[in-house]
Amino acid sequence: MTELTIQDIPIEVFLDHLLPAIDLPDLLSLAQANKFFSSLCADDTFWKVKLKHDYNFSIVDARNKGFKSLYRGIKNPQLHVWGEKTHGRLGISSSNRVFAEWPYSGGVPFPVRLHIANARVVNVAAGGWSTYALDDSGGLYVWGKLHAEFFSVRQDFSDPGAEATTPTRLGLPEPIEGISVGRKHLLALDVKRQVWLFTSWGTPAKLVSPLINDAFSTATRVVQVACGWDFSAVLTASGAVYAAWPWKGTFKAALEHHAEELKHQQSPVAPAKNGVIECQAWELRHDLLELPPLPTNLPDLSIALEEESLDTRKGNYRVTKIAAGDNFLIGLTNHGHVLRIDFNFSDEEQDPSNAFRRRAFQWQYLPEFSELERVQQHPTFAGESRKVQSGSDSASLAPPEQLSITHISASFQTFVAYSVGSSSIVLIGSSKSGDNATTPKIIPGLQYQNIVSVELGDYHYAALTQDGHLFTWGQFSKGALGLGVPESSTPPSFHAHLPRHIPPRRLGGRWTSSPPGVEVPSEVFFDHEDGKKDKFVFAIAARGWHTVALVIDLDYKKEKENQSAKTSKDNDTSSITSADDRAWNAAHANSSPYTLPGPIPGGPFPDPVEAQMVGYNSRNRQAEFGDPPVPLWPIRAARIGYAGRGRGGSFLTGVGRGSEVDAGSSPAVPESSQSQEAAPVEEREAIDGSSGGHWESFRGRALAGGFRGLPGRGRGAGPNRQQSL
Repeated sequence: MTELTIQDIPIEVFLDHLLPAIDLPDLLSLAQANKFFSSLCADDTFWKVKLKHDYNFSIVDARNKGFKSLYRGIKNPQLHVWGEKTHGRLGISSSNRVFAEWPYSGGVPFPVRLHIANARVVNVAAGGWSTYALDDSGGLYVWGKLHAEFFSVRQDFSDPGAEATTPTRLGLPEPIEGISVGRKHLLALDVKRQVWLFTSWGTPAKLVSPLINDAFSTATRVVQVACGWDFSAVLTASGAVYAAWPWKGTFKAALEHHAEELKHQQSPVAPAKNGVIECQAWELRHDLLELPPLPTNLPDLSIALEEESLDTRKGNYRVTKIAAGDNFLIGLTNHGHVLRIDFNFSDEEQDPSNAFRRRAFQWQYLPEFSELERVQQHPTFAGESRKVQSGSDSASLAPPEQLSITHISASFQTFVAYSVGSSSIVLIGSSKSGDNATTPKIIPGLQYQNIVSVELGDYHYAALTQDGHLFTWGQFSKGALGLGVPESSTPPSFHAHLPRHIPPRRLGGRWTSSPPGVEVPSEVFFDHEDGKKDKFVFAIAARGWHTVALVIDLDYKKEKENQSAKTSKDNDTSSITSADDRAWNAAHANSSPYTLPGPIPGGPFPDPVEAQMVGYNSRNRQAEFGDPPVPLWPIRAARIGYAGRGRGGSFLTGVGRGSEVDAGSSPAVPESSQSQEAAPVEEREAIDGSSGGHWESFRGRALAGGFRGLPGRGRGAGPNRQQSL
């Protein structure tokens, strides 16, 4: 009998059963044993599963690699928000200096970092007037207003119009795994596959129906939830799709009846205490409406998106993904068929069930979004050679050789279908009346760019690439593009290629007209606050007129080591700065600094938690008309120097790499909080140790020549007493 070795064990057994049971330090040691285990322990599918298990990582996008690197960096994600600021949707207090010193009316046109204490955010979402963050323990944070058009009468969060000005945690019965947000309502899927409907943040309703409540049955196990403009949709593992209209028919009556009962309670129903909304959960027992079956004449696209023998047979089609917009739903089958169903209710029709009974709605197959031959014949690809502008370079846009639509997204009047990989194709559709909704719009700059996620606001749009670059286009929408503002509000000085982070031309502190839109996708940068260019975006969300992103600092480990070394030394700048740095600064002491982008001409953008500066003014620069007022006394903190931004003159002497001396704005983290933070991630940090791996460089090409700005000039170092989470 032939003796078997450990390498004879099937790969699937290792990935599905053995490796998940091994502690992280032992797993890294195993990876160094030989080439076989090194390759096995680097498997992307394994690290994707481990991300979900260890960090509640539930982002559904087209990413198919890089999960080990993502696992390494996700322990310290950065949350950034930008766009319209009304109704608290950015989570930043209106008294914060980011608003005081950036006078553009209604919004913040560049990414601002938002801190949520004691939370590691792993997913984000956005609604019409609200923003959401999901942490690694399944906690759900909300800020803004769920329903800004609702007149608030109660002083608690049972009111749909209640506002959370800063990120506030929802006290829910179960950890949350996935969320979807419409214009004024929210659907959440918990770890038990139960569906929660929020028409107010304080009174979530668990949907109870025999159609969706058995997590152990393929027919009823919920795999995805989707919120449209004012309706909800649920997808089960069997491919069945169910819908509900919270503001129509008997569903509306049930919600109003429960709201009426709450009015008789004297005490607050769902108050916010210590940063947590005490939710009063209840059960809503109501039948959902099942959508009609798929068309029977769908063509064979000769692909199978899921490796399941039961579903790869020709003609055995089922819906595997859904995306909802304003009165329409997009579906994607396991073989790449893109379908659409429109819900056109008459004005007098109040109960959707009547329309379903008479089969008023049917799935419509969209061949222009599904079939390779149709896409190849699109004017963007057909005919003479097309050119894709990318900065100053151009390249011919050849038609695709293959097409396998794997992902969809939708919001308001727009939907997107796209494929994955280096040959990815992005097809944009519209539901607006008068448009040819069956013909896709193809933006050349988005093709063949390895797009993994596309998010849609009302009139602005965002695309994320496999290597962590974020691109936006569309209308300015009070800064929702995150590209800064142009010097002039009139074309052609500002059109397709949006200049990044240029101080606005103001009249009395405000724009005389809204800046024009951006037609060519342009890259959003996140280095204006700390000067670090090695940033990797791994999650995005856009709705309404605002955008949110999760970013990994690729230099975080190096920064952490440098900060640890600095805090162990004396605060004397001369003792910290190296001889080379002091010599460099001396040689450049009299050189003119670069003009830096930001609301303070010659100075950097403010940090959302940074305090007012004292008597700050750019070096040798006189105040000019229109400059923001400068306070005469420190409110919370002072800053000495700016990372990679030059010598950074301030009311204290010293030059630095951007170190901060905190005078009170960022309180030290209590020891109890530090111990709680360290405990769950102790083993996770082992991956930064002797694994032999290293961060890849994710700096890639720009899709549309986004401005990178000028390099910093300072090289000195300064003390850093600010502690960040």
